[in-house]
Order: sequence, then C-alpha cells, then structure tokens
Amino acid sequence: MGNAAHSSPCVGHGQQSALPTQDDGSTCKCAISLMAPVMGSEITCSKFLPVVVEAAKDRVPNIKFNVAKLMQTLIPIVDQSVVDKIIRQCLVDLSEDPDVDVRYFANQALRSIDYAAVAQS
Repeated sequence: MGNAAHSSPCVGHGQQSALPTQDDGSTCKCAISLMAPVMGSEITCSKFLPVVVEAAKDRVPNIKFNVAKLMQTLIPIVDQSVVDKIIRQCLVDLSEDPDVDVRYFANQALRSIDYAAVAQS
C-alpha cells in the first residue's frame, strides 16, 4: 500500500507523474475508468490521459498492463483523433514490451481499436 508521500496524483494539481506503486496504480485505474465516462472526452483527455500515458512508461509490468486495460476502456470515450494520435501509439509501444502480459493486454486493446474502426464504417 502506498503512503501519503507516495500517493498517486490521479486528478488535479497539474501533476502528471508515473504511478509509484501497484496499489496506487490499481486505485487510479479504477477511479479513472469510473470517472471518464461521466466527465467526458475533454476532461478525460486533459486531466486523465496524460497521467495514463506517463504511467505506461513505468518499469512495473502490472502497472503497464493495467494502463493497456484502462486505455481500452477510454477508446469509446475520447475522440477518434485522440485514439489515433495518442492511445494507439502508446499501445503499440506497450505491445513491444518485454513482459508477455503487457504485450497481451496492449494487443487486446489494439484489436479493440481496429474492431471499433470496422464497426464505424
């Protein structure tokens, strides 16, 4: 469990640092996945997505595969241009991770982007 000095800056204060612990990452993932549909695309892109993208650079595989799972839930919420410019690239990077689970969840999210694109056409 993270202590107060290491809690994750999920929302506010302009902080956009990586999630420092797995517990903080899970808490933040849960909070973002619940808040993003309610907050909408603009808030999700400006407040949540930078934190999620930064967390994708974490060295802990569990945080990275949770980022991939979270990004998959953000796909229907954000504009397609954000999916194409930010989310897809982040997932492509994660799909090349040394950890098999990170690659699996990143590829699963990438497939859902492709599926959503086919469904829209």
